[in-house]
Amino acid sequence: MYTGKIISKGKQYIIGWVKNENHKFPVRIQVISKNKNRVILDFLAQRQLKRDPGGKIGKYGFRVSVDRLIETGVKGEVLIQTADERFQFKPINLPSKISHKRQMNLNKRQINMPNIFLIGGQYSSGKTTFARELAKINKGVHLLSLDTLFKNDAFPSGVHQRILGYVNSPMFNKQDFVRLFFNEYLHTIPFNEVNTVIIEGWVLSHEFIRKKLTQVLMLYGNPVFMQLVDHKLRFRKQLFTKSHEENAKAFYEFYKKIRLEDLTKRTTYQFYSDLGQKTFNSNTAEKIKKAKMPTLKGKTILDIGCNAGYMSNTFARDKAKAVHGIDVRRISVSIASQYNNVFYQSPNVKFYHIDVYDFKPEEKIDIIYASSVFHYFREKQDYFFEHAHNIMSKNGLMVIEIELYEEKTDSPYTYKYKRGVDDSPCHFPNQKMLEKMIKGKFEVKSKELSVSQKGSKLNRYFFHLLKK
Repeated sequence: MYTGKIISKGKQYIIGWVKNENHKFPVRIQVISKNKNRVILDFLAQRQLKRDPGGKIGKYGFRVSVDRLIETGVKGEVLIQTADERFQFKPINLPSKISHKRQMNLNKRQINMPNIFLIGGQYSSGKTTFARELAKINKGVHLLSLDTLFKNDAFPSGVHQRILGYVNSPMFNKQDFVRLFFNEYLHTIPFNEVNTVIIEGWVLSHEFIRKKLTQVLMLYGNPVFMQLVDHKLRFRKQLFTKSHEENAKAFYEFYKKIRLEDLTKRTTYQFYSDLGQKTFNSNTAEKIKKAKMPTLKGKTILDIGCNAGYMSNTFARDKAKAVHGIDVRRISVSIASQYNNVFYQSPNVKFYHIDVYDFKPEEKIDIIYASSVFHYFREKQDYFFEHAHNIMSKNGLMVIEIELYEEKTDSPYTYKYKRGVDDSPCHFPNQKMLEKMIKGKFEVKSKELSVSQKGSKLNRYFFHLLKK
């Protein structure tokens, strides 16, 4: 037995709650389109509602976006019911149009974690020279000298000795120096547009200043501190004693080694074989071969569910005009951007923490690549093709990996099953269902067996779908 109530039927959201008789477990509910006679959404009602003074309802609420329903092509009435069909709310009439244009700002959804190097040390120890040499072996560098923060302190430019005496005197306020950096300089660093940020200055030898800057810069990347003494570089108990040019090259090789160790620990999927990583759950290098990607030169690519960015970073190095890697997991796009910034530094790839249905680029997409992700779209699989059709260029190509259900072939059918790693059943269509979903939007140009993958009980295929 169930109890429930629709609290609000506004222009933007349908809000309500539903409980079962024991109130111990959240209820799975479905949103059904009457005009299309199909399930649009399937999820657990486990939301804590704001309109719940005293917590009487508890975590049994739900909120459905009206705009999202309209975008999927739903018109007229929708039904909200429990998945077992034993409880149903009264039909709800949807508006005929979207209430407002919901367009996410892609720049705000971009995740880029550049290398950040802080270079401190003694006066006249070669910090500036070393910083310039380090900048030469990197691409997309923003170089900042902290000496510029003293330009308004009544000292002529470049008078280091007088400034040094001032900093070491009681007159110097470290807190104000840090505050000035945050107020005047932090916003000028283009963290999303560069691969490497280098900040140098002997004032970084002051522990308070260095720690405060590091704490904030950790929001933007992975700051590391190094120190120069008598033109020798110290970093993590390593001493580099050659020329500044040689030290910069030797340091960066050492830096790549420790970053690779760190990123390998944090990567759970899409390992980089070209960097010496060993895969154990997905042979990504072999998967690209099976995908049989067309020539990418001059093309704009969308990599859906980019994960650790192996495919996106590979496409970028294959001379694509622009590559957009997107994923709903923030940690994934963060790691993907770090692989690029540390090892490849391709300027033509960007990563975004965003849902594919919210991704609406200014420039049309020439090629969509989507592997190991289609089954997660569940009830939105047919809408995915509609959305992809809208954002693609004329004669655009979709390279998509689909886990096909091949036991039922005579009519459109979707097999649903819940794997151990999933919170709800994934959807696996047969070929007839796929053809039904792409009808009028795409045509099948090719179908090739993909690589087998741990945890998959069905065969996976790469389809090349040409936009109509």
